Formats: sequence, C-alpha cells, structure tokens
Amino acid sequence: NAVYQLRRQGAFDETQSQLQLTVGWVDGDVYDPQTKDPTQNSGFLTDFLPFQLPDISIARAGFWDWQFQDQTDGLSTPLAMTADQTITVSIPNLTAFPGLQASDLRLIGYTKTLDWIDLSSTSSLPTPYASGLTKGSTLKGVIPAGTVITAILIGSINDIILPVTFNSFAVKSEGCKALLQWETASEQNNSHFTVERSTDGSTFTAIARVGAMGNSSNLNTYKYTDESPANGINYYRITQVDFDGKHSSTEIKTVKIQCNGGNEALLRVYPNPATNQVYIQTGKPVARVNVLSSNGQTVLKYIPSQTGGGGTFPLNIQRLQRGIYLLQLVNKDGTVNVIKLLKQ
Repeated sequence: NAVYQLRRQGAFDETQSQLQLTVGWVDGDVYDPQTKDPTQNSGFLTDFLPFQLPDISIARAGFWDWQFQDQTDGLSTPLAMTADQTITVSIPNLTAFPGLQASDLRLIGYTKTLDWIDLSSTSSLPTPYASGLTKGSTLKGVIPAGTVITAILIGSINDIILPVTFNSFAVKSEGCKALLQWETASEQNNSHFTVERSTDGSTFTAIARVGAMGNSSNLNTYKYTDESPANGINYYRITQVDFDGKHSSTEIKTVKIQCNGGNEALLRVYPNPATNQVYIQTGKPVARVNVLSSNGQTVLKYIPSQTGGGGTFPLNIQRLQRGIYLLQLVNKDGTVNVIKLLKQ
C-alpha cells in the first residue's frame, strides 16, 4: 500500500503527559461501504457518511486517520487540540484528471459529528494551497483550535476527481428475469461495472461485467438483464471499478421474482461440489462458458461442441484451485445464465 506523509505545525501545549496524537495513511474509497474510519468513535470501526460539501467533492484515493486522545481513556475518545494546527500533506498523483488544477485542491477534515469541513477555507494560508498535482506535491490546511477531527482527506472545487457520479439505479422484474438500469452523471478513470447479486442481502456474488465509458462528463445509461435470478427476493448492487483497481458501490436494490421454476429449471450442473469434471445440462445452445472467480475475474474459458437446442456437455475443471466459482453460460441467443460451482 502507498504511504503519504503528513506534517503538523502548531502549539502542542497540552500539559498532560497522557495525551497522544497518532496519524496514518489509509488506502480506501470513503464512498465504499467497506472503507471504515478506524478511530472515529470510541475506538471502533465506523462507516464514513460521504456527504458532499457545497461546491467541493471528496477524492477517493484514501485518507489520513487522525486521532488525538487521552491514553488513559479506554474508549479512545477523540479530542480537540487547544491551538490551531497547520497541516501539510504529501498527495497522490492527480495528473490523470483532465482539467484539474492545483488551485482546485482543498484539505478536508472529517469531524466527530460525522460531517466534513473545509480546512483551507478556515485558514489564513496564502493560496494556492497545493504546490502541484504530481505525486509528492504538498497541500495545506488548518485544523481550527477546539475542532475534533478524526480523518483528513483531499477535496476539490472541481468535481473531476470523483471518478464516477451515480445519478440513479433501479431494478425491476420482467417475467422470470430481473432488469437492472443505472445512470452516471460523470465518469473519470472508469474501467467497468460489476453487477453483483445476493439472496440474503449480505453475501454478494459478481454475475456480470459491463463496460464503461471511461471518461465522460455526459449522462450515460447502462442496463443489464439477469436471466437467472432466484425465486423470491433478489438483492442487487453495481460496483464501479477504476483502471487503478479502486472501486465503489451503489446502494442495494431489491426485486421479487415469482416464477414457477423460473429459468433455473433450464440449467443443471452436476456433480456440484465437483473435483475434476462437471456436466452442464441446458435447454439452449451455448456459445461459450466463462468460469469466474469469487472476485469476478475470468479464470477459464470453454467453447462447447454441442449444437442445436442445447443438451449436456462436460467441462474439465481439474486445474482450478479449490474454492467457489461462477459458471457463466453465454447463450447463442445473447442471453447469459449463471450458476455457482464449488470446486473441492
């Protein structure tokens, strides 16, 4: 993981020896539910609430965890310093975002009250606050005296550093299928979208990959049809993946599928779990089979020799590692079916 330095300047006149300041860089997109603020509240991992400041967007490259506390407090309650603190940070490379200027950058603080404040606007520092956009350039701000800060991030008055802004996401049933539609208001550095499904609302599995525009300031609309949802409640979310691997997800949407047997009756994979070989029985002609790992990566491709209206054919999985996989059947009519497979 990357490490970006932070330098503090200001009176540290706390007379009690048990007071302690700890700072560290954390990789993670604050818009991703899996990214936590390690020391926001009583020492427990807590979700960020990524509210937008007026006219300022939050960069998604990571953040500095900031914790000033009394060492004798077992709850690790965050405290405020009694004097202004001038903060200078070393930033990640931001030159890949067209139109972004060093003068756009701002240092942002995340507070104990689950809010964001602009640490640059509260200061009397000369502008621009940033020395540049290249990796290692510096950005300055001031934490006002009496203000409790638990994390420090990079912001911009130019929203171009937000790789993807989701405008909407909706799911509806169409017979035995589920139709997913989403819109983005802007995209930067966007590689693709991963469609994820769950039957319990907790454990999600990647079922499809949808290509993205990459870079766009226009409204873009995407859709995907899940041909094989489970009968009952299905949970869906869309995960956006940058070219550098960072990602963020939409909120979770649900749809109820009521289908007597549904499309699942068309498919059968056996044995499951399997060791060396499985047989795939389908009612449609299959163009190819993709075997996906649990993180959505394609680890095996196979083109069956069957013709006509479907049938049964074998698939050799001997070289796969033990674990859970998805068999993605791309049918010749353009539809896609997905079945989970356990390799022993």
